[in-house]
Amino acid sequence: MLSTDLSTIALLLMLGLTVGATISAWIAARVAYRAEKYAEGMGEWMSLNNEKSLTMKGISEINLQLADHDDLLHSTIASLKRLHSRSGMRELREKRKVNPEVPDPREDPEGWKRAMRLKLNAGAHIDRGD
Repeated sequence: MLSTDLSTIALLLMLGLTVGATISAWIAARVAYRAEKYAEGMGEWMSLNNEKSLTMKGISEINLQLADHDDLLHSTIASLKRLHSRSGMRELREKRKVNPEVPDPREDPEGWKRAMRLKLNAGAHIDRGD
């Protein structure tokens, strides 16, 4: 009797292990199938987002546009400085025409000489006080 019971127990144990292994293999196959589908979806997602993301070509195009705008900004600033200088000189000339200031020859001899030369060039009469 012991020999029949022992073989029956061994047979049931092997049958249980076989069923357990089959179920485990089926679960592993399902997990692998889902992982494969997930990986395919991630591949599509990655390719879609890579097309939308900045590539090295896109970055270089942005850097080129930035350099163009930087050059444009610097040239505009230089033009603005020239225009400001011109308007300042125009105002100074108008001020000199209206109110010509002759500096004192003892305090600023170079300024006095400059003012006298300007008057000579303008054709004004110079009174030297002789």
